Amino acid sequence: MTSPDIPEPEGRPIVIGAGVAGLSAALALAEAGLRPLVLEADASGPGGRFAGRPPVVFEQSGRSWSFPAEHGVHGLWEHYRNLRGLLEHHSIRPPLIRADRQDWVYGRHNGVFRAEVGRRLQRSFLPAPFHYLALLANPRFLAMLGIGGILRVPWVGITLLTMLAVDPMREGESLAGRQVRELLFGWPPQLHAFAAALSRSGLATGPGDAPLGGFIALYRFYSLLRRDAIGHDYIAGDPGEHVIDPMAAAIERLGGRVVSGVRATGIERTETGAWEVRCETVGSPDHPGLPSGPLIAPEVILATDAPGARALLEAAPALAGDTAGLRWTPGQANAVVRLWFSGRPRDGGESGMFGGDFVLDNFFWLHRLQPAFIEWSRATGGSAAEAHIYGPPRLLAESDAALLGMAVRDFSHAFPELRGTRVHVHLQRNPPTHTLFSIGTTHQHLGVQTPWQGLFCCGDWVRDEAPPLFLERACVTGLKAAGAVLTARGLPAPAVAAYPRPEPVAALLEWLLRGIRRAMIAVLQRR
Repeated sequence: MTSPDIPEPEGRPIVIGAGVAGLSAALALAEAGLRPLVLEADASGPGGRFAGRPPVVFEQSGRSWSFPAEHGVHGLWEHYRNLRGLLEHHSIRPPLIRADRQDWVYGRHNGVFRAEVGRRLQRSFLPAPFHYLALLANPRFLAMLGIGGILRVPWVGITLLTMLAVDPMREGESLAGRQVRELLFGWPPQLHAFAAALSRSGLATGPGDAPLGGFIALYRFYSLLRRDAIGHDYIAGDPGEHVIDPMAAAIERLGGRVVSGVRATGIERTETGAWEVRCETVGSPDHPGLPSGPLIAPEVILATDAPGARALLEAAPALAGDTAGLRWTPGQANAVVRLWFSGRPRDGGESGMFGGDFVLDNFFWLHRLQPAFIEWSRATGGSAAEAHIYGPPRLLAESDAALLGMAVRDFSHAFPELRGTRVHVHLQRNPPTHTLFSIGTTHQHLGVQTPWQGLFCCGDWVRDEAPPLFLERACVTGLKAAGAVLTARGLPAPAVAAYPRPEPVAALLEWLLRGIRRAMIAVLQRR
């Protein structure tokens, strides 16, 4: 990526933020010949939450080992058609390892129950949404539930069916003030913990704080409507090296520029209708080339995280009135723990979720997913794991030593065969930029199109009818933001791929239940 020797854009669009959303937008703009200028505040390079971090290095048996330490293990889900298509179109082919098995590990009263759930759901002979019944064919899962839990399974099924009647993305319903815990009322403790783990892994917070609309959207796209939706691949290596850097290089080959170490500090509309972007260097104050005045561009795409976009917009006096009523998606902090052991766990899934008495939320066996860890495991016979802690805030406020102690305790509890085999531990705290996804109406929640002409937004927090979350949402909104710029200039917008329809049984039930819901609402409104 280029150094911050930034010329005036001279008609170039400016993209603020070089995560997946910003780079997706910039790629589409560059391919159309608009030569975008991308500004990234992080002096270490583009990527945002998809970038790499300084490696973890330690000595063992007289040899120095170095391991990547990205924001967290990343996966490309089966139906990420736009991100996969964009990468393939630009000949970017990251190494992938196919997900096989995902375990559910539940701790209760010093006992640990474990059952495989991922493969069973994906390969169930029952159509969606009844594929969840395949879990009941697993004796381990039944033993975990117990008689009381089994008796309450029908109520859980009814709750899942109600999610077919609500499509928060398409309807634009905020479900404001409603939280996931309302949906889980009456669930047996084991399945309540399972849903809570999904909430923490997907929304970075527990049921007490997770927005109901975001949880329903998450559950519908990634599991409820199709059996194959749970299928995904892990990126086998540093995503910065295999995805972000090639995307940035492609932008520059097409005439655009990606500049790291320059933070946008303010935006304002000029009298001519263009946009003024004020910026500053990050890091060394002697960075050469920072323009003496602001950058001027006909269009600006905000591709920062939600807190960053909010700060920029609320700091603009001319925009303050329009931003006063907006509802902002908060950013969530989290912690990533990595552990190395001299032994290996018993056979099980390459990843999984914790619930019940555990502090950790999920785990990934890195010696089965990442080349550096695979090499280390082959050389030493050991294993390595990554686990995430999504809160609550009072837990993340604990000291590093306390969190590491809890993580080691949890792994010893869940995998007793690894007790006494720990070689090394590492804690990484990620800033509060993980999106707590929620749904808002067009008047509450910023979409790709904003109230201001020539200003567009993209990111995994942006309101849009597209059903996915996470990386795919960032890519889709990036493509749509670029499309809005191109359309305004009379140029064709990039194509956005559609997603697979629900399986036939799920589609029929969705149609029936949505019809019943609409009829009930109409009756209540006439009273």
